[in-house]
Amino acid sequence: MKNILITAMMMVGFAFGQQWYEEGPGGWEASGNGVILNGYTAYSTSHSSTTRISDSDGNSLGDAGDYLGLFNGDELRGIVGANDYGLGYPVFPVLAYGEPTEAGTVFTHKFYDASSGVVYDIDSPTLTFEADGQDGGFFNEVL
Repeated sequence: MKNILITAMMMVGFAFGQQWYEEGPGGWEASGNGVILNGYTAYSTSHSSTTRISDSDGNSLGDAGDYLGLFNGDELRGIVGANDYGLGYPVFPVLAYGEPTEAGTVFTHKFYDASSGVVYDIDSPTLTFEADGQDGGFFNEVL
């Protein structure tokens, strides 16, 4: 009995200690050459957005190991790693998962910079969720 309790406590501690940008339960898992939100099948629809992140000087941000997360409140609803797809600058094509009843809900972005280990809350842009919605594209990113 003691071993089971210790194991259960270790598992609970891990779940609460995990950050959204770390692979594992409640976050994401590797899928092909990218990442996918754990639990995405619990949602009936998604909203796609291709986002380009830049600093205040207009320099594009995003390197290997960096992630962009989309959140409904504190709940991670989409995540993607940086990739330049041959464009010469990184973009983040992300799917935000949700329900049709969440139409009009404003999702926010967070950016994880792996080189510094810092998470940035991104004030603008936000994503107003729509079932099967789409914002931006590879040559018309949301900035």
